[in-house]
Amino acid sequence: MLLFHMALAAVAVYSGLIHLESIYYGHLDLDERPLYKIPIISELSDEETLLLFVTVIFLLVTYVIRQMNELKLVKLNMPVVPCTLPFLGTAFQFLTNTPWDLMESWHRKYGSIYTFKLLGRTCVSIEKPEHLKIILQSKIQNVKKDVHFAYKPFLCILGGGIVTSEGESWMYQRRKISGALKVDILETIPGATLGAVQRLMSKLDRCAENGSSIDIAEELRHLTLQVISETFLSLDAQESDTNFATMYLPIVEEGNKRVWSPERQYMFFMPSFWKHIFGIQRLNAYVSKLITDRWALRNIENKKGSNGDILDKVLDHFEKENPGRSLCSRSVRQLRDEFKTFMLAGHETSAAMMTWTFFELMRRDEIKRMIEQETADVFGVKDWKNGKGKSGNLLNRNDLPSREELSKLILSEACLKESLRLYSVVPVVMRQISKPVQVENHIIPKNTSVTINIQSVHHNETYWPNPMHYDPSRFTQSKIPDPYTFIPFIDGPRNCLGQYLALLESKMVIALITQRYDFKLVNPDFAREGCDPRHRYIVPISPKNSLDVTVSKKILA
Repeated sequence: MLLFHMALAAVAVYSGLIHLESIYYGHLDLDERPLYKIPIISELSDEETLLLFVTVIFLLVTYVIRQMNELKLVKLNMPVVPCTLPFLGTAFQFLTNTPWDLMESWHRKYGSIYTFKLLGRTCVSIEKPEHLKIILQSKIQNVKKDVHFAYKPFLCILGGGIVTSEGESWMYQRRKISGALKVDILETIPGATLGAVQRLMSKLDRCAENGSSIDIAEELRHLTLQVISETFLSLDAQESDTNFATMYLPIVEEGNKRVWSPERQYMFFMPSFWKHIFGIQRLNAYVSKLITDRWALRNIENKKGSNGDILDKVLDHFEKENPGRSLCSRSVRQLRDEFKTFMLAGHETSAAMMTWTFFELMRRDEIKRMIEQETADVFGVKDWKNGKGKSGNLLNRNDLPSREELSKLILSEACLKESLRLYSVVPVVMRQISKPVQVENHIIPKNTSVTINIQSVHHNETYWPNPMHYDPSRFTQSKIPDPYTFIPFIDGPRNCLGQYLALLESKMVIALITQRYDFKLVNPDFAREGCDPRHRYIVPISPKNSLDVTVSKKILA
């Protein structure tokens, strides 16, 4: 409804501007006037424009009054964050602070559960493990994803995929893909990761030779996209970088901008608005064509799973569930949304996790030396870029350690998990209460938005002593974190299926790159004490500036 109101308001404003233009530029021909003419809207009379303005004002006032009345009906037995602005609530506090830090500070002030008002919504934030378990597991049937609020800027990518789906649709999608992501893909990820690492090594070697710098964060984004493109869709690195990345990454960047500048989604008179729409259409057509071409190839060759990637596994499942049925346009759209979802969830968070791990390792020589030793024990002291393998050819995926041996990269994985804890690359997730839920002595009513405050529980000294200190040993000891105290991949039935993929890929990258290179920040102030290197708004949490580093190669004995 708010979207309709905003669209109607935009039409009214545009029509008013057209009439002002006719007053100030009446002496010019229509083609010479500055505003672009939209058919019908630009031809409204003065009376029609006035009526439109009155209608818009009436609808917006009605909406605000209704929202305020609903807020008054909500009586929560918990601390309330003070706010004096109707409808907007705490919006200005969010805009003038880092949102995740602000909500964490409220937990320290008000306790493990509190409520706040934001843009006409009643929100409840929780961090206590017992509370998290109720929302994420015990009462999950009363809780839904908060799709139209938290995920709205990214719905063009997520669509009806597994992240946004509910009920039977979610269960079907999860059943269809869970086996492939937990078992099958783990056999192919090491080889795809090695290929991507070797391509990155070529760039790093050139930087080491000519003394130039490189943005390691951006390179890791491309690396993770290459790996997931190969394992999910059998796209080679060039196709991933030149076609897929150029279509996909700008859409993600615009989505991030719209999170904290929501007016961008209504600014139809700006080139960025139409560029975003056309970009989505291009990406949808591209992914749909990949799916239909693969389906046609399977029918021609009468083969199943010929590529061995995730798309083949999913199509195998479709044929098994629907024998003799063709792949209709609806099924193509569903598969398209699922694979776009995998791309977004599968590469952005992995890249952020590795970026912060390298950032911390640049400041911790002792941990780096320990990783080098661990890498030598698992991979051997080899030049994985130019060295020769058993066959006499350059080292390749056939020379990699087994999955059992890769599981011995304990410290590398611990460094990644500690980065996930300290930086909480996805600091909060939102849920919507569909039926009243009792959390201890608090009743959370229907339609309340619940904030799963991941960063706050990760920084709570009750569960993590000295929480702002980077200490990978928290995850190398035999003690497993208590349930719902470490939730970067969310606990409960809707936990992240790609967590095994992400950790396996990332610890290989950390190990092999650390064994071969030393990085040094171009801007040392970026890591100085008291400087917050994080971007204030972008999720997954990323550096606020490019993470430019100089590179030096190590001598491998």
